[in-house]
Amino acid sequence: MRLLHLAHARWTKLRRPVTLGVKAAIYDQAGRVLLVKHSYTDGWHLPGGGVGRDERLSDAVRREIREELGLTLTGELPMVGIYFAPHQGKSDHIALFRATTFEGEIVTNWEIAKAAFFHPRDVPEDTTAATRRRLAELGGTGPFTERW
Repeated sequence: MRLLHLAHARWTKLRRPVTLGVKAAIYDQAGRVLLVKHSYTDGWHLPGGGVGRDERLSDAVRREIREELGLTLTGELPMVGIYFAPHQGKSDHIALFRATTFEGEIVTNWEIAKAAFFHPRDVPEDTTAATRRRLAELGGTGPFTERW
């Protein structure tokens, strides 16, 4: 999976220099946030994925969460912000949404190795720096930055 991910990243750099993605900060009733571990990269992340051609951002995040985790985001889905993420030599932009209502049970698949809810101030040690920044912003303990 890692080699496939690296090959895709190189292809993306050459063929699609500007990309658009979505992520969701999904909170349960206890105020815990859902984080995922992918099969192809290290660390815990907020769940999400790519935006398809002619797809609205809110539709994309709902689709990605349903496809990757088996959850249906219900109710309002406010956008937190759009972030610049110049990773792997591409110009990536990520739209972050906040969700507090959902239906279904979490399932994992070939792409999502693990998924679990954590208190935002007590996330696993290998949670990515970008995810920690977003959680601090959402919790009011960190400044908003435009960089993912």
